[in-house]
Amino acid sequence: MVCTQKACKKNEPRQHPWRQGAVGLAILLLAAGRVFAAPPGPPLLPGFTPVDRGFGNIMWRDPALPSVKPVQKYNLSAQSNWRLALQQPDSLTRCRTCQALAESARAGMPGLGQFLPQLLAIVRNNKTDAVLRRAAVEAIIAMNASSAAGTLFSADSHGDWHVALLCDAALARWHFQPALRLWLARVNGAATNSVVRLSAVQALGKLGDKQAVSTLRRAALTPRRNLQVRLAALQSLHELHAAGMAVLAAHVVGLAGVQALGKVQLEHVAVGTALLAVTALDASSRPDGAQDLVVWAGSSNTAIAALAMQGLLRAHSPLAGKAAPALAHSPDSVLRRLAAEAFLQQANAQSVAELSKLLGDPRRFVRWYARHALSTLGGGRLRPQVLEVVGRMLVKGNALARRQAALVAGRLNFTTLQRQLLHVLRYDPSLLVRIGAAAAFRRLQLAGMLPSLLAYAQETAEVSASLPTSVHATTASLQRQSDLGGQLSQLFQLFGAMRYAPAQPLLMRLIPKHSPYSGTARTAAIWALGKINRGRYNAGLARQLKGRLDDLSILDPELESVRIMSAEVLGRMGSKAALATLRSYYISTDTSRLCLACRWAIGRITGKEPPLPNTSVVYSNQFLPPTR
Repeated sequence: MVCTQKACKKNEPRQHPWRQGAVGLAILLLAAGRVFAAPPGPPLLPGFTPVDRGFGNIMWRDPALPSVKPVQKYNLSAQSNWRLALQQPDSLTRCRTCQALAESARAGMPGLGQFLPQLLAIVRNNKTDAVLRRAAVEAIIAMNASSAAGTLFSADSHGDWHVALLCDAALARWHFQPALRLWLARVNGAATNSVVRLSAVQALGKLGDKQAVSTLRRAALTPRRNLQVRLAALQSLHELHAAGMAVLAAHVVGLAGVQALGKVQLEHVAVGTALLAVTALDASSRPDGAQDLVVWAGSSNTAIAALAMQGLLRAHSPLAGKAAPALAHSPDSVLRRLAAEAFLQQANAQSVAELSKLLGDPRRFVRWYARHALSTLGGGRLRPQVLEVVGRMLVKGNALARRQAALVAGRLNFTTLQRQLLHVLRYDPSLLVRIGAAAAFRRLQLAGMLPSLLAYAQETAEVSASLPTSVHATTASLQRQSDLGGQLSQLFQLFGAMRYAPAQPLLMRLIPKHSPYSGTARTAAIWALGKINRGRYNAGLARQLKGRLDDLSILDPELESVRIMSAEVLGRMGSKAALATLRSYYISTDTSRLCLACRWAIGRITGKEPPLPNTSVVYSNQFLPPTR
């Protein structure tokens, strides 16, 4: 049975004409896997943090504490309640039970196969309430019970469009071949509901049967078809590896031949039709397809240009570099980000120059990727060119570019730029740029610069201490305190990594809870003290850090990060006097970083670490929970 407009009239959502424009186009792109969102930023390189991918904090990687994941357990005693609930006469109770079974199946609860006969009985009963029937179908699909494919196929054939949408995806995923004829009939049916037709088109692509190619071609080439259905048909043809995709694209835009596709005036083509053509060209493998994509990448429509550029990048075409310079100056940030990726693929001197311009981009995911690309290129034969542009941007770039250039200099170990970086650290008007320079020095670890950096850290600490920290402090004052703390944190981590003992008096000033410094700087200072005093017991320091670890004041508790570092430092120094305190915070069911830090410290002091915390999370659905 084919769902018709008349049969689904009550259930079909009202279609608004404008939804077939921009919003409808976004939905169809989502269905086709062509979402025009901002491309992802650079990968999580070592040292990247969620706050700013580029600074890094070695204090959170040394020591390397294990990652403990809770063990998922299930309370199976509720299943007896669900079994009884499915036998109740009222539909509401049974419907909620089906929903509980679906949720539990998605959570991985075992032993749900025992409910399959009852669920199948609900689906097979044509007199069952429609809502209950859908809930039972959803529960069966959540259990991934492919043995019930025949029953779901029967429900798909005779049910409403809600059931069809549920069953189509499951049957296609299970490669249920008997559904092929039903889906072909729905695609060809003149009165088929557009939502059901779209589901059938997508299912045909996932089924993987070549018999659907001719039907899908007709669906893609029929002008009166819904735009979402046409694009879904084109995507399904791509999944079936159909031949002649480029010719199909030429017919879609109404051109006489494929060669004319690159000569069409982009502004004279409807956006939806152009997107169909670009999608087909992207999927085609003909040699001149990349030339056409270069033309489409120059479209004034950013959606078309982005899709074409993504096609060039996926194909690793050298022609992507041809379109990239123009896109790098686009007002659209997504296109600028794609241009940066093209420059990275191109990997030549021009790419380095263009990427340096993107270091100061107003959108951070663009400048982050430009920094990542320059760091990648600087690790190879283009290192001299990257060194030159980084040195130039440190002097002539805007504040955003100077900050990213400093981070590149640190990551690539450009020691020849140490004087420029020191000038930036001392005199740059932007505190955020100074944080970048401090992070660069932390990575460079230049012994000859330590006295100068310590002098600067002392000056910065004095400025930070002079700022108001009470409740009357302004927002600007608090922000400045945070920025200064970021600089001190990077410099303190440098002192700790190089075990620079002259910095210890300054670091000791940051231990007290109410010292006038940011929490970030205090955390780094304590970590650095642990590195400097590694293997050397300092009674006064141990006494202070034990107090910090044990400070759980109800109204004014110590920062969690400070307590974590205090535990680690006590372990580094081998403080046996703090062993009882450390053991009191090691709980066998606690997977927090504080507990893991205490465990590590106990191991350093005693030579034997306690077992890893073993905690479990019990999943229990809230409908008819167990009574015991």
